[in-house]
Amino acid sequence: MPAKAQRLGNPDKFAVVVDNAAWNVSGFVQLAGKEWSGHIDLRETGGRLHPILPGLDGRHDLQLALSRAFAEIADLEASIELSGTTENLQMHLASNLDDRVDLAVQQAVLGALATQRERLEQMYQSELRRRLTPLDQLMQTHPQQLLAQWQGLQRDLEQLAAQTGVMNQVPDLSGNIPPEVASRIGQALGGSLPGPIFAPTAQTAANGQPPGPTAGDVNLPNVIGSALNGLMPPEASAPQTPEPPTGSLPPLWR
Repeated sequence: MPAKAQRLGNPDKFAVVVDNAAWNVSGFVQLAGKEWSGHIDLRETGGRLHPILPGLDGRHDLQLALSRAFAEIADLEASIELSGTTENLQMHLASNLDDRVDLAVQQAVLGALATQRERLEQMYQSELRRRLTPLDQLMQTHPQQLLAQWQGLQRDLEQLAAQTGVMNQVPDLSGNIPPEVASRIGQALGGSLPGPIFAPTAQTAANGQPPGPTAGDVNLPNVIGSALNGLMPPEASAPQTPEPPTGSLPPLWR
């Protein structure tokens, strides 16, 4: 028995439209005097379910995921139990639609979250590659100059620690950095550098374009200092950092 499209639920909040459905109906009904009894079974075939979620257009991740999940819902079943008298007829409806809709919504939400997570991961990886490419080029073309700056940063930290009396708290930057520290440095580098890490240069190439970065264009202590600025979590940070001593200061503070 074909049926017209029907809308179930509240269209202002969440609703489902069932269209192109054909229902197979079977059952029995018995009337004894004024007493009714029996049941009617309905089975849907060939129909499609379309979710309606106000505020979302067809291109939204959640709307797309809902449409895909609801398109897989099939073989809906319902049964109607009859009881009572002619004056007080009782009908009880049971259906597997609720369970199918709940499962489809769960799958859609998880799918939309996975899509957004993948998109954010791709954006993060792309931005990370963009930020690290100039530094990678410098490491390949001027490794000795960068190593000298890195060692100079270590000496500056040791000098600062000696002046402030916290020598035993200075990390050894000349060896391997612990994985957890390296991870936090990577996270800080992802958001600590608001602009290019290379200093502007007045030189101009023959073609009128600025030349590529050189080891002299990058101030590695400033780069690392910017990254280290956000490494310590709030609960582990000191309440107030004292002012650095006056006089001859290490390059990190200049």
